[in-house]
Amino acid sequence: MAKLRRHVVGARGSSVPKKRRNRRRKNWNGIVRPLAIVALFCEIVWALFFNPYLQISMIQVEGNQLLSVGTVVKDAHVGTRENIFIAWLKDPIVARVDRDPIVDHASETIRLPSTLVVHVIERQPYALMQASDTNFVLDKNQIPFRTVEALIPGVPVLQFEGGTLPHQIIMGRPIKAYWLSKTYELMALLADKNNLRVKTIKVDQNANLCLNRVDNLQIKLGDPDLLPLKVAIAEATVKADGGDIARRAEYIDVSSPEQPVWKPRADAAGGKNKNGTVYGRLTGR
Repeated sequence: MAKLRRHVVGARGSSVPKKRRNRRRKNWNGIVRPLAIVALFCEIVWALFFNPYLQISMIQVEGNQLLSVGTVVKDAHVGTRENIFIAWLKDPIVARVDRDPIVDHASETIRLPSTLVVHVIERQPYALMQASDTNFVLDKNQIPFRTVEALIPGVPVLQFEGGTLPHQIIMGRPIKAYWLSKTYELMALLADKNNLRVKTIKVDQNANLCLNRVDNLQIKLGDPDLLPLKVAIAEATVKADGGDIARRAEYIDVSSPEQPVWKPRADAAGGKNKNGTVYGRLTGR
């Protein structure tokens, strides 16, 4: 009986296969989750780029002084009813506004839901260059950005007396000229010299410099070599004797720093020589 029982068990085990009780189920999470992510992405895209509430309804301009709002909006070239994010991302708004010579640089931000803000930093007058019967307003980087009819109070005038300018003036682009660079160097040296307050700087074709103070006292500097030394001598001269030389002088000539001279005015005490001039050494009169 024991052998028969084992045989039967063996027969059952070999002739009757077991059915798999745990069949593989379909992975619905693997199907539904990607679909949900795609649907969510589409909703986000629609909400950001096709939502009618995010269409531009206002363009706000900040920081402008010379430029009108209409000019900046025209330069920006952004259409209303355009999606605010699309306009912000794809269009080179700042680059278009920057093309205006008056604009130093610009930036843009958005104010949801529908306002595009263009912030403008305009160039500031640093000098007024008179050339070819035109007044060019220059910024601190030697860039001409507009022309004016009248002088600008507090802005020094550069008078180029060398005839026609040897280069073309293009608004919004720096003027790369030796004489202008040296003139700017002189202006930087005069920035903290209150007793040399400049009204006009004249430059000839050889880049010789002559500045006129606000009281019309001329200070001849000659060629632009040794400018710091010449400015220091000129400053010491106008301070000498409590400012007496500056009050009496028609001009001070420091073009030769080792031997500076000054010329008294015709009506100054001391009179004048037969040739109409009186020259005095800066160390004594």
